[in-house]
Amino acid sequence: MAATLLGLSLWMSSAAERGADWDPGVASSQVTDFARLPVPASAVDVHWGYQNGLQDDLAVLSFRLPQDEVERFAAGLGVGAWTEGGHVDSPALTGFRQVGAPDPTGSVPLREGSFESLPPGHEAVATTVWLASTADGFAQVWVYAVNMA
Repeated sequence: MAATLLGLSLWMSSAAERGADWDPGVASSQVTDFARLPVPASAVDVHWGYQNGLQDDLAVLSFRLPQDEVERFAAGLGVGAWTEGGHVDSPALTGFRQVGAPDPTGSVPLREGSFESLPPGHEAVATTVWLASTADGFAQVWVYAVNMA
């Protein structure tokens, strides 16, 4: 597991340097298919983006869920273990800012979980999800998905 996380961390660091363009016309369904993560019908304030990389692609997604739905949503993702006090790396932050999503850096506590998948027509994808409760009875969700070529 540690080797996988180290490899993912090194890959994410190089992803920020690839200089590709964000696709302004991508549909939210393309992002959710790529990330292998459904957006619940009760989600609000949904933001998404997709970057066509020179070698790899990445997707970001952000939305808010009613707090009473968060555990059911998290349980359905296939995350092996959630950790408290997660940290959002630079490539993901850049993506969230690109699509106008809230900045996760000030959210405490921040839960983090990751999983790998094989979307149709793509190479393996690593998806990381961050969750944070908000004072208004909602939880903020941030998703970052990248090809693992």
